Amino acid sequence: MTHLIRIDTAARRAWQGDRYLPLGQREYALLALLVRQHGTVSFDVISRRVYEQPLDDRARRVVQQLAASVRLKLGDRYPHRYIVSVRGVGFFVPRDLVAAPERRIEIEGTQYDVLHWHRQADHGGTAVWTLYARPSQVAAR
Repeated sequence: MTHLIRIDTAARRAWQGDRYLPLGQREYALLALLVRQHGTVSFDVISRRVYEQPLDDRARRVVQQLAASVRLKLGDRYPHRYIVSVRGVGFFVPRDLVAAPERRIEIEGTQYDVLHWHRQADHGGTAVWTLYARPSQVAAR
């Protein structure tokens, strides 16, 4: 059975269905990047965003090892369903395996109800999102 991937960007946590994924900082950064992007994310973009270094042969291998580590935690065996390879280019997560963004978020201790997420045009390979929210009327749990 396939479970949707859910990312909580405020808490920097991820779930697969109801199962919390114990990801390291870079594993989370990779998964969050792939989930937020529509389409393939290149090895170069991953290397620059996750490791803050340009892509070279060593960095490519490190990115591939990082993806393998996240796949292992997802139980994503070959043929890969969650993190799909695009040979020589990078990786992507199929959109149908990503849960809708959270409906309630917390920022600096205040709960907000999410009204709308709006994806603007990409800027240099970076998706820009605008979040419309209001303070929640429900107390935090």
